[in-house]
Amino acid sequence: MTTEAQSPSIILTPKTVSPFLAIVSTLHVTLKRLNECASVMQSLYAEAARFGLTITGPAQWHYIGASGDDNQEFQLDIVLPIQQAGPLSETFVYKELPTFSCVSYVHTGSWSEMPALYDQLFAQFHRDGYSEDTIVREVYIVSNLEQLTQCVTEIQIGIV
Repeated sequence: MTTEAQSPSIILTPKTVSPFLAIVSTLHVTLKRLNECASVMQSLYAEAARFGLTITGPAQWHYIGASGDDNQEFQLDIVLPIQQAGPLSETFVYKELPTFSCVSYVHTGSWSEMPALYDQLFAQFHRDGYSEDTIVREVYIVSNLEQLTQCVTEIQIGIV
């Protein structure tokens, strides 16, 4: 039996994500420094609570221009969907995110599995004949910090 036959098949599902309003923090980081960004998500939730904003979806990280090179800097937008904008913030901005065409894959398991998973996803992406956009989104459907194997993350790879 070959290794390929033992690996579970990855099925990428095409989808279109509707536009939505979000409170956003934009950072410039490398993949090696992603762990430094975790506290920003907590700050977004705190800011939403402080302004009484209604959260309308799970937290997301949008990787813009990330190449997979651990040392290359790229833009990371940390995003929290909301119902309507509130007062101006000194730290965050409100953005209307446009329609997003992508292929989607839902991963259940620890975030430590993501680097190897991305290798598999992009291999399948190219086998399926897609052309990639410069944006990849991670939508954190379930974030279980006590049992990371129970996390559910939707990965959306932008397509052109």
